[in-house]
Amino acid sequence: MKKFLVAGIIVGVGLLMTSTSLAAPSYFTRSTLNDSTATTTAAFMTPGTGTSTISFVSADADYSNLYINLYASTSASILNWKYQYSNNNVDWYDEDAIASSVTLASGDQAVFHASSTVTHVWTTGNTVSSTTRKVLAMPNIVAGWTRVIFSVPIGSENSTIYAEVLPKRLPQ
Repeated sequence: MKKFLVAGIIVGVGLLMTSTSLAAPSYFTRSTLNDSTATTTAAFMTPGTGTSTISFVSADADYSNLYINLYASTSASILNWKYQYSNNNVDWYDEDAIASSVTLASGDQAVFHASSTVTHVWTTGNTVSSTTRKVLAMPNIVAGWTRVIFSVPIGSENSTIYAEVLPKRLPQ
């Protein structure tokens, strides 16, 4: 009887071990506007008067999504944003803009980079007081930190924005 009990325990443990999944789970880390993960506070933005920034550690992210809620006060709002990247959370680098590519007389390829900053623009389709939502796949740049700087240009309407970044790591 003892032999059967010991054999049963060994077989049972063996079966449990062979059915165990060894895949690494993906994980999420969240960052919200104003660098606070415990708030749902939105940022009120007046055209041409300032910016609002969300930043997060992107070193371990395989990709990130940016979730934006934009509330227009009386007519369609325009939201501008730009991405910046850092390896030390002090020195920030703008996203590159390739202005043109040409072939030189020597046959070599030349790429001219724009001197200006890439600005992303979103004009909401709503012309009344309402919230518009958008999710964006962020550029996948190898950097320790990433930030998004939002602004509302002159000519737009007062707006309220809430943004959240969700970096994701793929299973290994």
